Amino acid sequence: MKKISKAGLVLGLSTLAGMTGSAAAADDQTRYAGMMAGQPAITAADTAISSRTTPVSAANRPDQDAAMSQLLALISRAESPVHGYDSVHFGARIKPGKPPSQLTVAEIQAWVRATPGQPHAIGRNQIIPATFNRLVSALGLSGDTVYDRPTQDRMGRYLIEEAGYARFIAGRMSHDAFMDRLAKVWAGLPMADGRSAYHRYAGNRATITRAEYASAIMTIFPMR
Repeated sequence: MKKISKAGLVLGLSTLAGMTGSAAAADDQTRYAGMMAGQPAITAADTAISSRTTPVSAANRPDQDAAMSQLLALISRAESPVHGYDSVHFGARIKPGKPPSQLTVAEIQAWVRATPGQPHAIGRNQIIPATFNRLVSALGLSGDTVYDRPTQDRMGRYLIEEAGYARFIAGRMSHDAFMDRLAKVWAGLPMADGRSAYHRYAGNRATITRAEYASAIMTIFPMR
């Protein structure tokens, strides 16, 4: 897979505000890219079970397909509440020629190459180019693969699994820890302090409150 440069990553941040060209904005984009370059930035502490919460019990573990679908819907609520699968970052001045759910992988990659200098987060999960290309490789997708609902959901599920979903479901990670791990993937989700993990970097902010986030997670994954 072709290596994505830091500059390329800056141009494709998942929640990047419209580029202003100011020195301050450029500095924020550079710092944020540096943070994102090492994602997922998850430490051993993130996997510990918090003393403030109780892990999901075997008796209360939800149907996995239903739970994953609900979790993807929650992420969409934070990242793409209006257009869902056909979302394109609002800061992209030049949009693709078709709705994202009708584009192929190759068409999306061509659009990114042809429109430098703007954010390229795309689809329900607002996936940025660096992550998009990594997932294409990891999932063995061809250039002809359509970025339709099933494909977008596969990518979202993969990212959720990377965040420690199996450990969480097995009761080896607390609700709080899992929430924070997801928030390190999707900037629209708040950390424990109520802010995005990338607050103020390139205009990022949490788009739902921590209370709303916690309530939704507890509904999907009840504690014993």
